[in-house]
Amino acid sequence: AAPRRAAALRACTRLSDGGLEVDVTPSVLALPTEDTRPATLALLDSIAALLVDADADGKLRAIQDEQYVDALLDALKRGRAQELPLLAQSRLGSLLTPRYLSLMRERLRAAEASTDPAAERGALLVLNEFVLSVANSTQSALGTLHSRQMDKVAALCTAAQRGGTPALHAAA
Repeated sequence: AAPRRAAALRACTRLSDGGLEVDVTPSVLALPTEDTRPATLALLDSIAALLVDADADGKLRAIQDEQYVDALLDALKRGRAQELPLLAQSRLGSLLTPRYLSLMRERLRAAEASTDPAAERGALLVLNEFVLSVANSTQSALGTLHSRQMDKVAALCTAAQRGGTPALHAAA
């Protein structure tokens, strides 16, 4: 430990000789008395494993989303458009992501090269109209919820101004 402290002190001295002010307090120079490299390496390995797992989960989710959209498009091409809300219900969230837009762009390009581009484009159009209607109804519901929450906050503020904490608790 003593050689490490001496090296740290020399590094601080070199910095201070260059005109920089360096805090040379015992806490700065207090280096661990034991070798922490194994624990640090184990921690870094754990973090790396978690990052790899998260990346794999994201890739798996993207593949599952892609398969899900393809299944919906196949159902639409077979004339099951009226069943779309029921079919889409299980994983509706995957249709409301930025990944969905890039997936639709890929499917549109693929539709142009298919043997029946009109059927492919028709299925894409129906699915996109459905997704837009879901997004619009979600936005409307969120707007209504936000409005109600703001009304509640205004009512709580008014109660607090008029009657203090007891009125606030009664209004809550």
